[in-house]
Amino acid sequence: MDQPLTSIVMLSCERPEILRRTLDSLYANTDSEYFELCVLDNGSSDPHVREVLQRAEAERQDAANGKLKVQYHPQNLGCGGGRKRALEDMISSEAAYVAMVDNDMLFSPGWLPALVRRMEEDPLFGAVTPIVAYPTDSRLGSDAGR
Repeated sequence: MDQPLTSIVMLSCERPEILRRTLDSLYANTDSEYFELCVLDNGSSDPHVREVLQRAEAERQDAANGKLKVQYHPQNLGCGGGRKRALEDMISSEAAYVAMVDNDMLFSPGWLPALVRRMEEDPLFGAVTPIVAYPTDSRLGSDAGR
């Protein structure tokens, strides 16, 4: 099965070292054949955030998949406003799916194809979510796929 394009939307705001770790984890563990990452910086004042994003853009410039789009917003729109802006302005019109992720997440190998497969299993599905593990304890969050 050819995998449809998924636009991954992430907000960033401050915390450049955490953002870098998240970007590294996402690219190391997103083995999907066809995705783009859309990062909206939500009013960061720390210049290191822009440095992290510009470095990531340069690293992904010639990538066959996982293109990185970055937009800088001068003020913090909040989580809902930032995601709305990213959805309106950044995702590809060819995207079949949108994945909303946070800028402090770590990703497991195969996370995106597993979610896409789950969506493709039933046309009545409107959304799926991965298992969320909290690194500081043994709790698990949502589990839509098992």
